[in-house]
Parts: sequence; C-alpha cells; structure tokens
Amino acid sequence: MKRRIIAVVVASMLALAFFAGCGGTGHGEGDTPHTTELVGEWNFQGSLYYTFNADGTGSMLGTPGSIRWSTSNGILSVCATPGLCGAVVDCSTPQNWAYSFAGDTLTLVGQGSGPIFGGTFQYTRR
Repeated sequence: MKRRIIAVVVASMLALAFFAGCGGTGHGEGDTPHTTELVGEWNFQGSLYYTFNADGTGSMLGTPGSIRWSTSNGILSVCATPGLCGAVVDCSTPQNWAYSFAGDTLTLVGQGSGPIFGGTFQYTRR
C-alpha cells in the first residue's frame, strides 16, 4: 500500500511538472522528430504511463493527445500542452530527458533545471 501511494505521488509530481506555458523556445532545427526506438507504450511501475506515436504525438498517464515529443542528440523533449503549443518547438519550457535503452527498459534522466532535474525514471515497454 505504501509503495502504491509513493508511486501515485511520484506520477502526480511528474505530471504536474509537465504542464508549462508555450512561447517560442525549445528544440529547433536539427531535431529528429520521432526516434523509432521510443515509439510504443511504456509502463511505469506496472501501469501505462507514456504512449509515443510515430507522428510525434502521444499520451501521458493514458490521456490521448496530451503530449507532443521530439528528440535531438540523445535528448527527449516533451510538451504536455499541445493544445496551446501546437508543437514541441513552440513549447517555452519543454521537459527534457536524456534517454537510454537496455533491452525493453527505457531510462529517462531529467535535464535542465526544475523539479525533474537529475531525476531518473525507468519504464518498461508494454
């Protein structure tokens, strides 16, 4: 029970950290919009957390259309306000994650500053 509560708290904190305003900064030219290794569904502690679609859209915590994503130089950028931003390149404060793979495990390490900086999270391909 205690682990479940901690997992819900962590997931909620990550979700809240994603909601940011949009403007005109973020990744630009040279992006690889859709790294095929990321495409698919990813579980966090046994529950669906991310869906990365090949077109750069996706969902977080099972909310369809809730994110846009792209990659550049080993960094995954996610914008959780696509209705306001339109694209990751328009997101003023995208969440940036260094990503790596070990088999069916995706590891994300928070980049930049803010609540995710240095946080390491592992997801399992669904």
